[in-house]
Amino acid sequence: MSIYCEFGTKIRTAEAALTHRRSMLGEKKLRLFLRFARFCGYAVLSAVAAVLPAGCGDSSSSLPGGSGEAEDTSVTYVNNFGSYRALVHVPKSYRRETPMPLVVNLHGCNRTAEEQLSITQYNVMADREEFIVIYADYDGAANTTHPLSCWRFYEPLDWQRTGGDPDGVAGLTRAVMDRWSVDPSRVYLVGSSSGGFMTSILGATHPELFAAIAIIAGGPYASTLLDALQPVGPQLVPVANRAELAHAAMGENSRVVPVLAMHGDQDTTVYPQNGVNAIQQWLMTNNLVVTGAASGPFPLTPTTVESGLDAGGASFERQDFRSADGCLIARHVRIHGQEHGWPGRTEDSLGAPVVDPLPMGTRMSWDFFKNYTKKSGAAIPCRSAAFE
Repeated sequence: MSIYCEFGTKIRTAEAALTHRRSMLGEKKLRLFLRFARFCGYAVLSAVAAVLPAGCGDSSSSLPGGSGEAEDTSVTYVNNFGSYRALVHVPKSYRRETPMPLVVNLHGCNRTAEEQLSITQYNVMADREEFIVIYADYDGAANTTHPLSCWRFYEPLDWQRTGGDPDGVAGLTRAVMDRWSVDPSRVYLVGSSSGGFMTSILGATHPELFAAIAIIAGGPYASTLLDALQPVGPQLVPVANRAELAHAAMGENSRVVPVLAMHGDQDTTVYPQNGVNAIQQWLMTNNLVVTGAASGPFPLTPTTVESGLDAGGASFERQDFRSADGCLIARHVRIHGQEHGWPGRTEDSLGAPVVDPLPMGTRMSWDFFKNYTKKSGAAIPCRSAAFE
């Protein structure tokens, strides 16, 4: 367990935290500090109650977010390529003794973490379904390194585990896992546009972190700007090559990564073939994990194809790719009439109030995520039997 105090000191045990406070404040002032800590929302450790007279302090064992109120805060991370930040939303149902799932949400180009929060409405879903959500970003002052505020998915350096953006997002994720009680087997990643491409990258570079990924209006691992922005781009590099590169990037952490891809069929910014290629790349990569061959055991053609009408009114086609025992390994959703952006939201949605149903991309991505726990290697990752 790690505890962060306002003096910037990291204390690793409750006993050490109490000793640290006593040495800094003295016994007489310690009780006063505890009263102040409760008022300001700092965690009060159960170990404190064990050493103070009855009636002093607080017996709560919760770290931040366990006060019965929702918490909105932020975390930061710095690597050799720059500084990164994330907005953090912890629902009021959070309790330290009950680890929660975590969803990491990546914005697209010309967007910020704050705008991604507004567009996706993932805070509302987190409150309803009881998980923590973070919106990752890079320091705005570093915009010279992120043209058009895009994640650098197109840079080969950022296709690697130690690359700036993959390491930055992973660092933010671990910072949240260190500070709050997170179920490490239920950490998920979703991203849109450039964030969708970066999601594919992180699925390959950090498979030990994320149980499942969702790519919204994005594409496969090792994509370039030409892949994304030109109709012929996705056809220039064979998908099998990208699958092998992604598998190599996994290294010793290779495992089966379930993937959802959602794309509008009217997207002329990131062409829809990118979403198709993302599904094929990840099916082949997962096959390489299991058998060393890209062709199986998971089918490269859909197990089922269905058309539907979303609760928000959009029509869509859904292709599912399942294992022999029914576990959903990949799902591709093509939304009819949808242009570039988060499914169920438009440019006019930014700053709009919360309405039901929540955006299609938010509902479908969480419905996909909640069926998986992280498993090692070739193990099938579904939490239960086949699901819809």
